[in-house]
Amino acid sequence: MLARINLSVDAVFVGLDASIDSFNIASTLDIVGGPRTEATREHRRWALARGLPFGFDPR
Repeated sequence: MLARINLSVDAVFVGLDASIDSFNIASTLDIVGGPRTEATREHRRWALARGLPFGFDPR
């Protein structure tokens, strides 16, 4: 499922002549790799401070 979403997002960015750091997004979502930007570090702190399910946490 995620691969199809990624393909759709990639198609939109190609149409906009834009780019995206897919590795950073994947690392942030699965929490295995640490966040690489200040925005993703802040998002991780925000989600964890609120006790939201994150990464591989059970839902």
